[in-house]
Amino acid sequence: MNKYYEVIATINGASEVLYGSFERADCVSEIDAERDTWKIQGYKAIKIAYRTVTDSPDLEVYTALDYREEITLEELREEQRALKVSKDEPLRLRAINAFFRDLAKLTTHRSAK
Repeated sequence: MNKYYEVIATINGASEVLYGSFERADCVSEIDAERDTWKIQGYKAIKIAYRTVTDSPDLEVYTALDYREEITLEELREEQRALKVSKDEPLRLRAINAFFRDLAKLTTHRSAK
């Protein structure tokens, strides 16, 4: 089962799905980009909800490592090397390193199963 996130809002007393994605961050970005337009159109109570679905994300569309069954340490290292971060972006560097630490923990947890 996978989580499918949806941006839901009410208009004229009815709920309507405005956007959907397997990535919550995509929904957050969509709200940031479209909130003013939706408000002008009359939408209210804009929020993100999710439902569980049996469908799997299309790996050609959703390329995040979270959706892959097996993640090797070498693949993690290749991804980390592919990210180019300048020395004057320490916060971004810390965020990227934290991401890979968390991903490595997740991978270790999956491997133990």
